[in-house]
Amino acid sequence: MTLTQYYNRFNAAQGYDELLFRAAKGLQSAELNEIQSTQFDRLKRIADVLFKDGAVIRNGQAIIDPVSGVTQMEAGAIYVVGAVREVAAATFTIPVIGELQIGIRITTAEITELEDPALRDPAVGTRNYQEPGAGRLRRLAAWGWSGDGGTGDFYPVYTVRDGSLLTQTQPPVLDPVLQLIARYDRESNGNYAVRGMDVQPAGLVSGSQVFTVNDGVANVLGFKVDKLTSTRLSYAEDPDLETIANEPKTSASASAQTVTLNYKPLSSIQDVVITAQKTVTVNRGGFSGGTDPFPDTAILSIQSVTQGGTTYTATTDYLLVGDTISWSPAGAEPAPGSTYSVTYRYLTSVTPTSINLAAGTFSVTGAVAGTLILVDYIWKLPRTDILAVNSIGEFIRIKGESSRFGSPKPFVPSSLLALATITNAWGQVALVDNDAIRVTDMGELRKVRNSIVELFGLIALERLKTDISSREPTSKSGVFVDPFFDDDLRDDGITQDAVIIDGELQLPIASTNVPASTNHKATWLLPYEDEFLIVQRLRTGSMKINPYQAFAPPPALVTLNPSVDQWTVVENMVTEQTRRFIDPTLVARSGDRTITFTRELVETTRTEVEFLRQIAVEFIVEGFGAGEQLVLLEFDGIDITPL
Repeated sequence: MTLTQYYNRFNAAQGYDELLFRAAKGLQSAELNEIQSTQFDRLKRIADVLFKDGAVIRNGQAIIDPVSGVTQMEAGAIYVVGAVREVAAATFTIPVIGELQIGIRITTAEITELEDPALRDPAVGTRNYQEPGAGRLRRLAAWGWSGDGGTGDFYPVYTVRDGSLLTQTQPPVLDPVLQLIARYDRESNGNYAVRGMDVQPAGLVSGSQVFTVNDGVANVLGFKVDKLTSTRLSYAEDPDLETIANEPKTSASASAQTVTLNYKPLSSIQDVVITAQKTVTVNRGGFSGGTDPFPDTAILSIQSVTQGGTTYTATTDYLLVGDTISWSPAGAEPAPGSTYSVTYRYLTSVTPTSINLAAGTFSVTGAVAGTLILVDYIWKLPRTDILAVNSIGEFIRIKGESSRFGSPKPFVPSSLLALATITNAWGQVALVDNDAIRVTDMGELRKVRNSIVELFGLIALERLKTDISSREPTSKSGVFVDPFFDDDLRDDGITQDAVIIDGELQLPIASTNVPASTNHKATWLLPYEDEFLIVQRLRTGSMKINPYQAFAPPPALVTLNPSVDQWTVVENMVTEQTRRFIDPTLVARSGDRTITFTRELVETTRTEVEFLRQIAVEFIVEGFGAGEQLVLLEFDGIDITPL
């Protein structure tokens, strides 16, 4: 404290608990300051047990654009330095690469009557009127981030990595209580997802696999991981490579042909060696019985040697010695200094064309039919990864072990919650299996209990049916009988133009699903009439609610049509459609007995389709003021601004 004439002897280490004022002793200004410091220290010690610096008490949520880094901070209340500080809303831009912290900066200032004249004594008619008095210690809080270069003490609240919040806990945050609950939940239930947190592949962009983790809640090590918005993740493809040397393939034709390799996808093709055949003109040497060189190397065999109408015989007239033709045998040979034609086969490296790295194919020309094509190439080994999340909301990719014969799932530490298994298809969109451990609520447990009871009933009923079928066969005394339980006794070789519904054979009913309009301007209501319950017809006065016409700019309203795409895939279309039009409860009368058949739902299974169908989505953007223009419109980071 630099304020002049200010004295404060408070020292927590001395253990002074309170001040004892005595009669006839003068009151010191230092004693008043010590009273304040003693009470503030006592309150801060208690509050620090419940909260830690940077704990969110109210609101204070963060909205970050992962592309531009523009961050909008909501006004709220944050616990810092032993007190709950109010902080106003703010907007700033942060880097979208790397890790940083968003928090509040506390600026401290000493205020006297020189900075604020209102601090002078306001008691009119007294001797001390308008005289200086005590100063003030002012602490102001404002939003900022760890690299903004601002002044004041910085207290982190949120951690941001690559433009995404790691986690955002709902206020208030009672740290000791959270620790106790986390220990109980960790020891009882382990790690699990409460809702959401599904991983969806978003495509292959510039050599990186992009995934979207939906908003949701998970418990990791007992701590709540709350993702208020979806998170976009990008991982560069980093496959393990293996080199295959001299993989043999048999040529089918000397013309252009496609060769398919044993392993794919490919990283690169190093070398392709083929057996080629060519005919060249060779100059005979200057003396008999010598050798003549070929223009190529790696000669495999000589197919023919001719000069004019003369054809020479191998081993009798000539021999293949290395990359030369030898006329050492005692047979015939061309005259010294003359030319002759030789057709031979040799090994040569060629440049492949039409290379398809994903399919592991390429084209080659000039390989003699029936000969080997030797290929050296590097391919990408398959690998299975796991995407997990830790207790602070950080997404972690755990790489599996690459193997030529399949990759096992990697081990997941107990400190992480596995969200999805990623099967890498290098060069293509990865396959994602959302196999996270998820919480089962009491409603689902009740359904499981009812399903077990129904299962025992179905087993008993099936035993009765089996017993009846064994004693009463379908075909008896030359008469075919179908009890119409199901379609088992129907002839699959004939087109069936009737359906069996609850033991009855009837004509099918075809239906067409027509989705209700999702236009935000349309209203779907039952017929109704307005009825006034309370009517206020008199008033005593009026006033302007907003006399200065101060309005915040209203946000634009964006409507998607349709906003949700849901459809059902039914294999037995005609039977299932017809069943929807039939009352599920049927009553049959037999003599003096009434038998009631009831169809109940035993189990419902929801499975996410691997590929969504493509539909046209109409978007309506409205709510612009006069003179406002649409500059940029994005959907999941993709620019869809109308031209």
